[in-house]
Amino acid sequence: MDPPPRTQKRSGPRRRQRRRGSASLAAGCLVLAAAATSSTAEAACEAGNGLTLSINFDGYPTETAWKVTATDGTVADSGSGITYQPGSTHDFAMCLPDGDYAFAITDSYGDGICCGYGIGGYSLKSADGSVDFVSSGDFGDQEVVPLSFVPPTASPTASPDGPGPRDGDGADRTAPDYCTSADFELPATLMGAYGAAFPPGQGPPPQTFATVAALKGGWTPGLAMYETPMAVRFTHLIDMLDWNCAASYSADWKDAIDRGEPLVRTPGTVQVADADGAVSALNIHSSDARLLCMVHGWATVVLDWVPEAYPSLSGVQYSLGYRGIVPGYNSTVDEAFDLATGDPDRAALGTLAEGSCYSPRTMGAIIGRQLTEYAKRDGWNMYGELSNDGTPCTANCRRYADPTGYYSVYRWGANGDQKHRWRPLLENDGRGYETRQQHVAPHIGFTASRRLLTDEDYLGRSVPDPEYDYDTEARLVTDRLRATAGNDMTKVTIEFFNDKIQVAFAVIASVASHGASFEQILNYVVGLTASEYDATLLAWREKVHHDLIRPTTWIQEEMGEEDFDTYAGPYQGSQNIKGKNFESYVRVMPHSEYVSGSGCICTAMAQFTDAWMEATDGQLAPPGMAPFTFTSGNSIPIPVANDNPPGAPGAREPPFVQGSSKSEPGVTPASDITLMYPTMTALRDACGQTRLDGGMHFTDSVARSYELCDGIGDVGATYSMELMGQ
Repeated sequence: MDPPPRTQKRSGPRRRQRRRGSASLAAGCLVLAAAATSSTAEAACEAGNGLTLSINFDGYPTETAWKVTATDGTVADSGSGITYQPGSTHDFAMCLPDGDYAFAITDSYGDGICCGYGIGGYSLKSADGSVDFVSSGDFGDQEVVPLSFVPPTASPTASPDGPGPRDGDGADRTAPDYCTSADFELPATLMGAYGAAFPPGQGPPPQTFATVAALKGGWTPGLAMYETPMAVRFTHLIDMLDWNCAASYSADWKDAIDRGEPLVRTPGTVQVADADGAVSALNIHSSDARLLCMVHGWATVVLDWVPEAYPSLSGVQYSLGYRGIVPGYNSTVDEAFDLATGDPDRAALGTLAEGSCYSPRTMGAIIGRQLTEYAKRDGWNMYGELSNDGTPCTANCRRYADPTGYYSVYRWGANGDQKHRWRPLLENDGRGYETRQQHVAPHIGFTASRRLLTDEDYLGRSVPDPEYDYDTEARLVTDRLRATAGNDMTKVTIEFFNDKIQVAFAVIASVASHGASFEQILNYVVGLTASEYDATLLAWREKVHHDLIRPTTWIQEEMGEEDFDTYAGPYQGSQNIKGKNFESYVRVMPHSEYVSGSGCICTAMAQFTDAWMEATDGQLAPPGMAPFTFTSGNSIPIPVANDNPPGAPGAREPPFVQGSSKSEPGVTPASDITLMYPTMTALRDACGQTRLDGGMHFTDSVARSYELCDGIGDVGATYSMELMGQ
């Protein structure tokens, strides 16, 4: 059955919502199964592609404008709300010739058309049902939607007298009409962007460049809206999807989920026709085919997994020249899965893939569905199929709802033995809205499937009760914050390690600079995020088991009338304040204090990286072929912020750029900061220390997290090597 609809409770900046739908293999960049078609567009367009823009204006329609631009820069249609009444709704019919376009809607004030000054929104619907896009209107300055109206074209097949397509064991096959070499080629725009970014012979492979662009500029803005466990989980799901694309276009690499055979293993070559109709054998066990499979796989899942990432991901893909990218699940592929159990029909999938010449479009759709079926059943309650009491949810289901019955002491009062338990903090968004935290995903440490650790290993790990002297520990916290208040390096380092995705990108850049190929980077990353994933589950289990109070809560509620010389807030430096006014340097996450999740994640990252580099010693690019060379027995340095040009390891980015702090923008840091960690252990130690310097943890929480998650990264490196058949 289809997953239940997403519902969300919001306690901060509003998130865009996107309609989910299943997709077909029809051409088009936004091809969703239409809920309705537009008779307006159909009537207005007999010779082209009818498209209707429906806008519900907010209170300031004069600020709204839109245009549809073709790839050559020609404006095919445009308009504005200058003559319309506030709050009114209007349809605008367009007639577009075949081709690729970008629809852009802008708001001159920069707050979209929803929701501070009227509840607006808009939709795009095509007459043929190939486009069905709905926006909440909460887009800031601008929102761009790629569109494509390009009918599928037939290419000549091989001559009956000539050789037909062959798979890896030489069997003749009939070439479908749409087997073209273009299906396996990277966009010229992408290659041009790569050439502009790096001098010839320098930089990572273009496929690595494209992947980082999509992950960093496409997925990350959406993932940043999620709490840490969900971001860790989705990152690993994406990385498993990426690896399964690599494995499917290989001779013997293994599936990331079960370490067995991929659902479909493609042959090494297929017969394809070029633009002139000439037929030849094409090697598809290639980096290009793997990357294109990933691109189509991302499009398959993004609206379901992380709809907040769709605008940025589709924008990156469009800017790099990808066309005909179809978001949503493929109904034909879905027929080859038992959606009630998740079981695939391998024979049917093989036939489907063969019929498309094993095109990246089809393979990405297959692998996207495969990973979704896994995610449905991985114990996270992703679709909210279980209610808080553990019974099946039948309506208004909430994603990631806790079905285990955890409760915080805020419900019962914090007296006696309860006073050391975690209590929900009151959060304020600075715009007049306050909300009490709820513990994020307290169930996952007990219900979620693990990627690496056996039951024996997982259940055998634990940490003792820290037996804190809370008042003494609280004073240590305020002392550390007093030092932080006057130290720009400490402030920006806290912010850096608060963003685990940014940390991971810094480490990945260093690995790539030591000569890792595109495929080796995919292998590195899937093992890295598997290690971080299991470390997160383990930390969450111990957090809920011990369920201990955060420093901020203890100081505010148990020492509220005491005076502290400590951090007094953004731009305020250190002052004498009452405990009830105490805050940490960055947000205190909505989960209990002991142990540090960051400490576990960074331990897994450090140990995995060292073990993976050792395991691949001699397999990376030889000396002289990469900027840096790994020496067995050593760790690799991690350039975090330096004067390198954009795209090079350590190229300075916020928060290390002057005035780019999120907590104190415009002021901190006072000047550009340079930072490099000589080893992965040094990075891990800095990561843990920032949790103390920022005021989020008591002392023992970090050290114990190192013990708890010790060795997970080594297991992750073994996993990565197994995927490559080593």
